Amino acid sequence: KHSDIPKIKSQIFPLLSNNLSDKRSLVNFDEQGQNFFICLKNNSIVHYFLTYEDASLSPLINTPFNKSLIKKGDAYLGSTFTIPRERGNWIVPSSISYIIDYYKNLNSVKKLFVLVNKETPGAIEFYERLGFNRVNNAAPKNFFYFFRSGK
Repeated sequence: KHSDIPKIKSQIFPLLSNNLSDKRSLVNFDEQGQNFFICLKNNSIVHYFLTYEDASLSPLINTPFNKSLIKKGDAYLGSTFTIPRERGNWIVPSSISYIIDYYKNLNSVKKLFVLVNKETPGAIEFYERLGFNRVNNAAPKNFFYFFRSGK
């Protein structure tokens, strides 16, 4: 909600350094079907996940992803960030589980996409353990795309 924006700016922005795209998205999260999920600990933001109910209106469109794979009812799990001192505390799996449940309850969402850089240690196996399936030949070899059926 908009009342969280000052807290986002003061607690998260200093940790994002030069990530201008995320900074813009975080303060404009209600545009074009964006959903912004935050995790609080002791009233401080320790994690966020930006998602898009319509993958065709998400940053996924601006990547070398094969756009013909995006259909009506596809959502996109965008950028995520956990503050350094909270990494390894199972926040991301809890957050993604919550987001999957959220989208399962939306009758309009049928599939979730996530973009994973193959250089991110453990990310591929992590998303596969959560039930995501790799989309083969969807993009250049340094990226993997995954989807998870919403139903």
